[in-house]
Amino acid sequence: MAAMGWKGWYTASVLVVMFGALCWEVYPPETLVMAALVMEWAAGILNTDEALAGFSNSGMITVAALFVLVKTASRAKFLRQCLVALFGRPNTHTAGGGQSNRFSARWGILRQMVIVMVLSAFLNNTPVVAFFIPLIREWARSQRMAPSKFLIPLSYSSILGGVCTIVGTSTNLLVQGFLQAKGLQPFGFFDNGAVGVPAGVVAILYMLTLGYYLLPDNKGGLFRHTKEHASEFLTQLVVNPKGKLVGRPILATVMEIFGGEATALQLLRRRHEEVTIEPI
Repeated sequence: MAAMGWKGWYTASVLVVMFGALCWEVYPPETLVMAALVMEWAAGILNTDEALAGFSNSGMITVAALFVLVKTASRAKFLRQCLVALFGRPNTHTAGGGQSNRFSARWGILRQMVIVMVLSAFLNNTPVVAFFIPLIREWARSQRMAPSKFLIPLSYSSILGGVCTIVGTSTNLLVQGFLQAKGLQPFGFFDNGAVGVPAGVVAILYMLTLGYYLLPDNKGGLFRHTKEHASEFLTQLVVNPKGKLVGRPILATVMEIFGGEATALQLLRRRHEEVTIEPI
């Protein structure tokens, strides 16, 4: 270790501090990585060309372009409707109070993993995950299922789908860029599929069997319940003895104030120190 010299020790120290700050989430990752790069450049360990070389890497530029593509696609209402149709329509209430078109959680996981794997192989898995997270949350809640059961399969399926092609993951693109820079034979577009496809099949089978019981079943807790049922709450109104509502019919007044979206349950009438409950 003594043979590393001050540059080696300096670089190791910068990396340790950077990874520690990343673990503790002191600042956003891009800020920490850029700060580490600037420190290496300021110390003279990297010259300007070396410090900026990564920004011209074809792999990184490809990933950035895919982010733009997926962001644009996420705003397309037609594409969103198609994806929701692939996952399954939300539950509809029948006349008897039941629900139709309900999919089991396993069926939802299977659909999701297959779709995400295919898209990740051709669109890069990072922007695909960013696009699907809100969509899957919305779909899961419409099916009265916990979104947490679908987010881990989303991550795994995007990773394994990305392994199948060169453009599927940022890592593959970076390695491809290094091979081309060194003058070596680059990978073919589907060369990684020999590993990615079997691994993806195994992952799907695992998530539908043993892995299913290990997935969290968290529907969001109190805050999620409050948000989803914000229109259903019980409140108490106090009528000013000298106000304009005195003497008016209760039900008609409540309907007028709340536009027919509320009803009165009971009337508490205070006389001196005694409170009585009167029917509506």
